[in-house]
Amino acid sequence: MQFFEWEVLDMNHMIDITVRDRDQMGADMVGHCQVPMSFFARVGGAQEWLELKFMGMPAGNIHFTSEYFPQAVVGATGQPG
Repeated sequence: MQFFEWEVLDMNHMIDITVRDRDQMGADMVGHCQVPMSFFARVGGAQEWLELKFMGMPAGNIHFTSEYFPQAVVGATGQPG
């Protein structure tokens, strides 16, 4: 399990997710998917299964849990804007 933290600036930004298996011979790609940031940035969080593809074919699913903490945007005056 891995945890990441991002500051969200563009909800339409696409996130590339690549899953690899790691063994003594290296790290082979299992599959990948692409989703917009808005998929994860949902008030109250999200728990979703994403379909992975490898060479255009289904390659399994990966479960994502996200938490989203929206904050007020501070403008040049230092005040929420």
